[in-house]
Amino acid sequence: MNVYERIVELLKQEPILQDFKYVKSKYSFIKRVDGIRYDLCLDHQFFFNIEMSISPIASVRYEVLHKWHEKFNFKSIRDQRDNYTVGTSTIMVGYDHLYRFKYGGENFDEVYPKLREAIIKCMEYTFTTFSTMEDFYREKVLPILEGKESAPWYGDDWVFEYLTACRILHPESYDKLKNLVMDHVNGLTKAGEPNIIRYQGKWDEILAYLESLDFSSGKAKLPKK
Repeated sequence: MNVYERIVELLKQEPILQDFKYVKSKYSFIKRVDGIRYDLCLDHQFFFNIEMSISPIASVRYEVLHKWHEKFNFKSIRDQRDNYTVGTSTIMVGYDHLYRFKYGGENFDEVYPKLREAIIKCMEYTFTTFSTMEDFYREKVLPILEGKESAPWYGDDWVFEYLTACRILHPESYDKLKNLVMDHVNGLTKAGEPNIIRYQGKWDEILAYLESLDFSSGKAKLPKK
C-alpha cells in the first residue's frame, strides 16, 4: 500500500465521508443526491521515489445547470461531466494548498493530521455553503444582480450556470441578469478571453434554446408542441 492508498483508506473511516463512495478512476469520494453531486477530489502527484503531493478540492455540481448546454459546449463530454459548478480548495478555507508526503511515509504521522483537518473543514464549508442550488444562487448570482460583485473574468461555464440558476429559481430577475451577463460577455470578447471567443456569433441561438426549456420537472426539457 503506497502513501496515497493509505490516505484513502483512512479517509474512508471518517464520519463525514460515510455516505460517499470512493471512485478510484477519478481519485474522488462522490455522493449523488437528487441531481446534485458532492465530490472530494484528491488531486495528487508522485515525484519518482521521493515524495507525493496532494491538493484536495471539495466541489458541488447541480446537474440541471450543466446538461442542457452540452450540445453547445466546446469541451469533450467527459470533461464537461467531470466539471463542477462550484469548488473549494483547502487554501480557500485557510489551510495549506499542498501537502507533501515522503514516498516511504517517513513524515506520514506528522502531515496526515494536518491534511485530515484541512479536508474536513473544506468539505464542511463547501457542502454547507452550497448545499442547494438556492445557496449557489444566493452566493454567486445575487451579488451580480445587486451590483456588489462583477461576473467572472475568465471561463465560459459560469455564463450557462448563472443564467440557468436564475431562470429556474428567480425568473423575474432573468432578463436583468441576462443583460448584465451579456454586457460582460461582450467585454470579455473584446478583451480576447479564449473560452468566451469560441461562442462568438452563437449567443442568440444558445439563449433562445435556454429560454425554450421547461425546467419544472427538475430537468431541462423542450416544451411540447
